[in-house]
Amino acid sequence: MNPADAPRPGANPPLPADEAERRRAREELGTSFLVEAGAGSGKTRLLVERMAALVEGGVAEVSQIAAVTFTRKAAAELRERFQVKLEESFRAERERAPGSERVRRLRRAIDEIDRAFLGTIHAFCARLLRERPIDAGLDPDFVEAPEAEAELLEDRFWTSFLERTVSDSDPLLEQLARAGLRAEQLRNAFGRMVENLDVEFPAPAVPPPDAEAIREVRSRLREILDRATGLMPDREPDKGRDRAQETVRSLRYMRRFRGWDEVAALFDAAEKMCSVKTLTLNRWPQPTRDGETRVRALRSDFAALAGEGSPVRRHLGRWLAHRYGLAITFVRRAAREFAEERLRIGMLSFHDLLMLTAKLLREHPGVRRDLGERYRYVLIDEFQDTDPIQAELLFLLASEPAQRQSGDGPEPADWRTVVPRPGALFVVGDPKQSIYRFRRADIVVYNQVRARFEDFGAVLLLTTNFRSRQTLAGMVNEVFDHPDRFPREETDRQARFASMVPHPRPADGPEGVFTYMVPKARRSRDAAVLEAGVLASWIRARIEKGERRAGDFLVLTRQKAHLDLYARALEERNVTIEVSGAQAGPEEELRELILLLETLIDPGNPVNVVAVLTGLFFGLDHEQLASHALAGGRFDFTYLREDVPDSET
Repeated sequence: MNPADAPRPGANPPLPADEAERRRAREELGTSFLVEAGAGSGKTRLLVERMAALVEGGVAEVSQIAAVTFTRKAAAELRERFQVKLEESFRAERERAPGSERVRRLRRAIDEIDRAFLGTIHAFCARLLRERPIDAGLDPDFVEAPEAEAELLEDRFWTSFLERTVSDSDPLLEQLARAGLRAEQLRNAFGRMVENLDVEFPAPAVPPPDAEAIREVRSRLREILDRATGLMPDREPDKGRDRAQETVRSLRYMRRFRGWDEVAALFDAAEKMCSVKTLTLNRWPQPTRDGETRVRALRSDFAALAGEGSPVRRHLGRWLAHRYGLAITFVRRAAREFAEERLRIGMLSFHDLLMLTAKLLREHPGVRRDLGERYRYVLIDEFQDTDPIQAELLFLLASEPAQRQSGDGPEPADWRTVVPRPGALFVVGDPKQSIYRFRRADIVVYNQVRARFEDFGAVLLLTTNFRSRQTLAGMVNEVFDHPDRFPREETDRQARFASMVPHPRPADGPEGVFTYMVPKARRSRDAAVLEAGVLASWIRARIEKGERRAGDFLVLTRQKAHLDLYARALEERNVTIEVSGAQAGPEEELRELILLLETLIDPGNPVNVVAVLTGLFFGLDHEQLASHALAGGRFDFTYLREDVPDSET
């Protein structure tokens, strides 16, 4: 940053470069916005300011606001920041105009802040369903199954489903068997279907290849396998067998002991052989020129077998389509019965909460109108993590249902065409962080929602970064400002490039990006202990000299394996830290506290009792505990010896 750009002492701090967009988000409360904002852009602060403005301006009661976040931790932070913002506004307004209506509104909002919803999308769906369980076809006492319990319930149902289909002599099982599939092999497919029962998996009934096609495949495979067997080297090559040789050995074994008379066995062999695209010539040494020519011809045959126009590949595709249709039919039926079972026992998965809420809003206009009146303003953080079902229920809740028509009633609402109430939706997201495609949250859904906002609301772009200085921003922009990494316009696969614009700050000391590459030979835990100590000491020295504060430093590692060592080294030097990473678990004090709480829950567990007594809080040694045991003592917090006077207990 140019020193001339730094604010002068006593001057007002500079406004962000995107202040006009931020002002719109705070002040245009009758407009729905999608705010595109990267990390460090102050998006959560803007979300809180929007919520406070709705209350302070008398547009909404606090009970009419629903703020949806991605995690419970984020929800707790949002609630705290919302309350702090309301209290700050209340104090400022009371000083400016005591007794005003604005002061009364803020006071009432602070008192009733618990009536606002601030939580995850799953918790929000659970609340909506509890308000109208009968309309949703639910037992009012339904519970949300924790993830571990939901997995156990799924395993138990799958086992019972298989037992039932076997005892009923289900004809579909026989068809699966003829196709070379065992029902047990479809367990993972069943789990995927359970999570995506709303998705249409096209699986038309495809008949298997006819007898002529089967003869053609058998003849071609036999001819290639026999030639390959004759050309196989007697000894394993020095560099090992290539993919073709391993496949040939496997197919020879299969044909010898299993045979190719069964259609399933034949097409299993065809699939293996078509997976070989080529062979490595120097692993097939031949003593004569004619032999080398035959090897080259064999290589061409392998490539042709897997080619687009290959008859074997065409027949194999038909066989796989036949098997796929049978498998999808089987697991879809199991998943539907499992969904009915969960409804019957009133134990819902997280996905059930989303599905049932979307269905409730889609098919019940009266319920949708009532709940939309209850939650007039919906704000969503991390919107790039939203899947189609979440987008549907949020759009439906924020819009008014069509007036009921005569006859059978209106068609179920379509979220892609409804128009939300003015200002009812405020969502914040970063398309560059849309990485949860395996959870059905991808850039396609985000772009679809973005296009809708351009029709009925507006899209705002926040470019200012409050977290990083120019040095880091320059490095990031240089790396990613390239068409091969981020396109200039968004696509259905990738967000467009957005430059990082750091907010001007005083030039109060040196700054920079430092890298230290640990040699691979030294990437052991012992080496990490030494490196962590050196780094932590260097940081502590900068703080003690007054050059830096703890919050000025960001430590990034390539792997998470040794994060705990860096965290402990900084803590030992009294440097305040915040750690993110799977390997940075609870420190010793927290582990001891957890153990103590577990022991109080189960005070008769002697193993936990001994661990607590010898731990951080009590500090007894094993000799003392041994003496206690020899004297007839027990390791049970609930046990009280009757021969001990009350004064000594």
